[in-house]
Amino acid sequence: GQNADRARHDRQEQAEQHGNAKPVDHALAGEGDELDVAGLAGFEADGGAGGATTAASLGDFTGTMYASVSDDPYLASVILLMHCDSDSPWVDNSPLHATLTASGTITASTSSPLVGTASMVPGTSGKVNTPNTSTYNIGSGDLTVEWTMRLTGTPSTERVFEIGGAGIQCWFNGSTTAPTILAFGGSVFTASALSLSTTYKMSLVKSGTTYTLYADGTSIGSGTRAGSDDGSTNRTIAIGNFDAGTQPAVNCKIDEV
Repeated sequence: GQNADRARHDRQEQAEQHGNAKPVDHALAGEGDELDVAGLAGFEADGGAGGATTAASLGDFTGTMYASVSDDPYLASVILLMHCDSDSPWVDNSPLHATLTASGTITASTSSPLVGTASMVPGTSGKVNTPNTSTYNIGSGDLTVEWTMRLTGTPSTERVFEIGGAGIQCWFNGSTTAPTILAFGGSVFTASALSLSTTYKMSLVKSGTTYTLYADGTSIGSGTRAGSDDGSTNRTIAIGNFDAGTQPAVNCKIDEV
């Protein structure tokens, strides 16, 4: 449906407004009428009759919105796109159309979804993985991760995702609603706290050695950390936990990754 056809060009332009003018090498892009990122999380981008593009403003964001994913000039850079509307199976709508693998307890819940008809709800040790291939070996390249999230309870040492190769993670370290960004084996920064029961369009932009986390288009934390992949050829991306997948469930709903 149209809710599954959103583009991330808008988010790239917003990232440029925040000083991240370099194009991303890789992106985990999400979209939807609720949230995403590449500067700004996703939102509905109906371009009108005939699939025309339109100029649009949303808060401090101004950019071009596309009628469908296929119109997005950055689509070739997208390596994962999950609308989270079904867990039978979980589907990758990126150009790769990779086969995703679920483990532990993780469901697409139709109860009060954030976007579309369902949202991902991680349970104990629950996660969804991409294949373990060189495609997901991010190394030291630039990237943008975008997703929609709502905390349903205070997390306790839980991870939202891990990007293989760089070990880039968004996690909650202890009983806090303030997300911490990890990369290359260490902490980059801890962002401002998020509010419970509030839906956010989240985005993490990495440009060079600088990482910036946005919530609804506003920076809530930034830091620098150098590093590169450890040299292993094949990598995976885990959503809902980190790749080892042994931590408790994140008290949240996730959508449009």
